[in-house]
Amino acid sequence: MDRTKHKHHGPRPAQGLFNPNMMRQIWGDSSVKKRNQTYAFQGQEFKDGHLSIDGNGVNIYTKEAIPTAEEIALFKNNPSVRGSAVEEAVRRMSMLLGRRFVTRTY
Repeated sequence: MDRTKHKHHGPRPAQGLFNPNMMRQIWGDSSVKKRNQTYAFQGQEFKDGHLSIDGNGVNIYTKEAIPTAEEIALFKNNPSVRGSAVEEAVRRMSMLLGRRFVTRTY
């Protein structure tokens, strides 16, 4: 593969929610398409900054995924994420750290 033909856009950006304006600046105006309440970018759809995945036929393995405290904080107050999913993430993180955490919803 000839790597001289590929554009390099610098280092990988920090983790965060999908930002259509930033992607347009980096990849060009035609790279992001608005579709109703979602954005399409490189064959994937994003809603409210999150990757939208159709659950039909998709295998997602989360058994060994241990979220960071920053990731939990990012999703904790998001209305599109179930509280039970956040509690499970906290439980997994606490197992990794060998601590017990208590989650409270307000």
